[in-house]
Amino acid sequence: MLTYDLEQRGSLARYDYLYRCIREDILSGQLRPGERLPSKRSLAAHLNTAVVTVENAYAQLEAEGYLYAREKQGYYVAAVEVRTLEGEPPGQQPEQVQPQWLLDLGGLGSGTEGFPFSLWARLTRRVLTQRGEQLLRATPPNGVMELRQAISRHLSHVRGISAAPE
Repeated sequence: MLTYDLEQRGSLARYDYLYRCIREDILSGQLRPGERLPSKRSLAAHLNTAVVTVENAYAQLEAEGYLYAREKQGYYVAAVEVRTLEGEPPGQQPEQVQPQWLLDLGGLGSGTEGFPFSLWARLTRRVLTQRGEQLLRATPPNGVMELRQAISRHLSHVRGISAAPE
């Protein structure tokens, strides 16, 4: 079980201190990729803090790519670059692997290699068929309601913020 003294947080909010402690454990390699973290309720009970504190810390870690969630299974440590020890000679650091991007926006290619044109065309046809006339109407000044609802759901899920679409 993860154990942190939340009373040593100084002026930081509890969730922010917890987030920083877990992130440090991930970056230092103490928590390994694929390792399951305690449930929000059990960690909150263990640390004698509110569940929302753990929820906010987990949400921030997930948003930054340190954790990933599996529905009804919990949170797991994501594969991130682990810091090397300061005593290691620089020559023994592992080679960095260049990621393979779906779309190259770095200016080295045309930017279209690997772009899923057939999927794009299929989705475009579907939207035009289902909403053709709606697409020609003026957009409300405060934005499309569906987009505002999606943003509201995202804020609630990822950040724990309750925001009305309005």
